[in-house]
Amino acid sequence: MQQHWNRLISPAAKTISEKSDLLGIELPQFTDIPSPIPEVPFWNNRSLLSFFGLQTHPFADSLNTVFFYQSDIHEEALLKMQMSVEHDISFGLITGKSGTGKTLLSQILLERLPRNRFKPILVPVTPKQSPSAFLKTILATLGEPSISKDLQALIQHISERILEISASGIKPVLFLDECHFLSAEALQLLRTLSNFESANKKLITCLLFAEDSFLRRLSHPAYASLKSRMYLRIFLEPLNADECKQYIHFRLMSAGLEKADLFDDSEIADIHTQSAGIPRCINQQCFQRMANRFLAER
Repeated sequence: MQQHWNRLISPAAKTISEKSDLLGIELPQFTDIPSPIPEVPFWNNRSLLSFFGLQTHPFADSLNTVFFYQSDIHEEALLKMQMSVEHDISFGLITGKSGTGKTLLSQILLERLPRNRFKPILVPVTPKQSPSAFLKTILATLGEPSISKDLQALIQHISERILEISASGIKPVLFLDECHFLSAEALQLLRTLSNFESANKKLITCLLFAEDSFLRRLSHPAYASLKSRMYLRIFLEPLNADECKQYIHFRLMSAGLEKADLFDDSEIADIHTQSAGIPRCINQQCFQRMANRFLAER
């Protein structure tokens, strides 16, 4: 046991002990050796789901398109973005507060895009992303990685690649999520990309997904030309009380609950109030209530 305890003493502690022997200092002795930390049972996600009779979690923090609830505003957003692609519009824009479903909408659009007609270019936008990094990300998604830092050379390379794709009868569609992070220079480069066109149509459509602060940026005169090319725009409003109830019931039924009666009407009304109708916040409220009920009754 003493050998076991010695292995738990850090090198620094051993050094102090050795120095104390040389100096004649008496250190306090450990008479009780701590017992191992007891193993705590782990309640996994499956036990929570089985407790409520669910096959999968209806309110998990994940992008699962199975749980996409198509409210009136989300249906309109889908149709407008599809029209932007089909009718060769330069830009389609979806804005809304954080958690209203912009990224999930982009995933739905990606799934529905016929690959025999369109090539999706999904570009992640990050804070403080440099213009050259932005263009190189587009090139990498197009299968043409580049180490060049010259913006004109990168734009030329992208233009050539888009022409190659278009020549094969496929139209590139650029998906830009979190585009409120784009710098002023990157936005101007985006306008340049939208100029790629043949004699009778645009060669690329850019679908933009951004928080509502992006609209305030676009109101600046410097972005007038960019804004004028956004023929179809939509703002994702939070869900109203009836939509919130339908949203919760839809996700519960999609998760395998035969009868969506997990929450009564008064609780759903409180969930709507606490979440302000924002889907991600509705998920949080429902998850918290499920966890509390599971822990209280298990």
